[in-house]
Amino acid sequence: MKADMSVPDEACCAHASAAPDIALGMFEDFFGAALAPGALDVTTKEFIAVALSLAVHCVPCARIHIRKAMSMGISAAELDEAAAIAVGFAGCRAMMLWRELRKELIEEAETES
Repeated sequence: MKADMSVPDEACCAHASAAPDIALGMFEDFFGAALAPGALDVTTKEFIAVALSLAVHCVPCARIHIRKAMSMGISAAELDEAAAIAVGFAGCRAMMLWRELRKELIEEAETES
């Protein structure tokens, strides 16, 4: 999955725009391949991406992967469990980020439905 680099919030990291285009392209190719079906299915990989994004406190990454997971039909309860794993490994910072993004992305989407 490639991030929409035209949207500031969707950049992989704060300094992405400073990376040479070729380096950024190589990273996107690598990451796309890592998220492609393989020994693990794409749903499992998306759970991992959500948990790791929260654990390393990458807010844009977490938004991208929570939205992607929701678009794949992954439920809020399933995302809560993935977030719990992140919190188990990363502690309070992951918990606070999950609470903020859950309210922003999941609860607002449920309200709009």
